[in-house]
Amino acid sequence: MHNSLTPNKTSSLGVGFRYFPYGLGYNPGAEYWARVGQEMVGRFSGATAEVIWIVGVLEGLGTHLSFPGSCDELNISFSMHDENQSALDLFDQLGFRVWLQVEPGDTKLETLFDLILTRYGNHPCVIGMGVDVE
Repeated sequence: MHNSLTPNKTSSLGVGFRYFPYGLGYNPGAEYWARVGQEMVGRFSGATAEVIWIVGVLEGLGTHLSFPGSCDELNISFSMHDENQSALDLFDQLGFRVWLQVEPGDTKLETLFDLILTRYGNHPCVIGMGVDVE
């Protein structure tokens, strides 16, 4: 069933939002973010929902990844729980296009990309990676 809020998977126009795990102090959940994307798409005829989803934030000189894992790099830390999986699962179902983003600090991008794509690269919604180099 297609309605005006269902993303058009063939559209070249992407509209959406950026999610970051700081600021609000909490994550309102996958359904909330899906609704935000759908509301954005509803404002632009033929658009597809796109999201910049930050999975790694600056922590000291390195990066804190928002999912469990392990690595020999001293500048990489991990969350105890996966903070992204439910949203990515829902974005897969809805046909969203997602750019996973990381704030690397002094951490090697190759290592971060490998960790992130090993964890989430199987999601059809994931179309690329981004780097925040402020």
